[in-house]
Amino acid sequence: MYSVINQYANEVVASIDHDHVSTYLDLTCNLPGRLGEEAYRRRYRQFWVMRGLSAHFYESYFQTLAGAQHNHITFRDALEILHQVPCTQNGSLRVHASFASKLCHMCDPRLPIYDNLVADFFFFERPNYDQNPEGRIVEYERFYQFLVAEYDRVIRMGLLAVAIGVFRAQFPQPGLTDQKVIDSLVWSFVKQLRNGALLNAQVQLL
Repeated sequence: MYSVINQYANEVVASIDHDHVSTYLDLTCNLPGRLGEEAYRRRYRQFWVMRGLSAHFYESYFQTLAGAQHNHITFRDALEILHQVPCTQNGSLRVHASFASKLCHMCDPRLPIYDNLVADFFFFERPNYDQNPEGRIVEYERFYQFLVAEYDRVIRMGLLAVAIGVFRAQFPQPGLTDQKVIDSLVWSFVKQLRNGALLNAQVQLL
C-alpha cells in the first residue's frame, strides 16, 4: 500500500487541511507552559477529537500529560493510567488506546499515533470489548510497538519517500517529524478510501 500512497501522493496530500497542520504545530509549541490554560485545553480536545468524556477524565489526562513532560512515560503507562480514570458520568472505565498514543506523541513527536484509520490501514483487529482490560492493554501495546518499528522501517528504507517529499513541499514548516508526516499520509489515504475512492478495484482518489 505504500507504493499506492506514493503513486497518488499529490491527491493524498491535497486532502490534508492546512488548518490541521497549523493547529498541530501551534499545539506542540511551548507545550509545558500552556497545559494549564483552559483555552489551550479546549483547542487540544477539539483537535484530538476528545468528546463526551467527564471533566474528571480531562483533568487527569492533562495532569498526566504535564507530568510526562518531565518524566518519561511509555504507551503502556499511559494506557494503564487513563484506564483507571472514570471517563463518563456513570463512572465507566475504558482502555483509551488512541488518547494514550496522542499523549505519548505530544511528549515525543517521533512516536506514532494510533486511531481507527491507522488500525484499518495495517489490518489490526481491535481487541474485543468482552475481553478483560489487561488483555486489551497487552494487545494494544503489541500493535503500538509494531507501529513504532514499522514507521522506523518506512523511514529507514524510504518506503514513503515520494509522498513525504510531496507533503514537505506543501507543508514546509519546521516541527513535523517524519513519523507525524507518515501518520498524516496514512490517515488521509484511508479516509479517502472510506469515502469511496476505491471504485471497481481501482484506487481513484479525489
